[in-house]
Amino acid sequence: MRNRDKLIVFRGERYGIFETHEFMVLAGVPLRTLPPHKHSPEAILRRFGCLPPDVTPLQAFEENR
Repeated sequence: MRNRDKLIVFRGERYGIFETHEFMVLAGVPLRTLPPHKHSPEAILRRFGCLPPDVTPLQAFEENR
């Protein structure tokens, strides 16, 4: 099944669909093993187009307050 390891996350009127590993990395949960393409929260956010190349996650958070 292609969708069994995915989560849908709502924030206000917006939502995102994440693989379980991606969500855990973004939530800061320590994991024993990660797939090779799941490196950092920044890499995940950039892959989804949520973070421009020259902006850190903290800067993006501060701008969206």
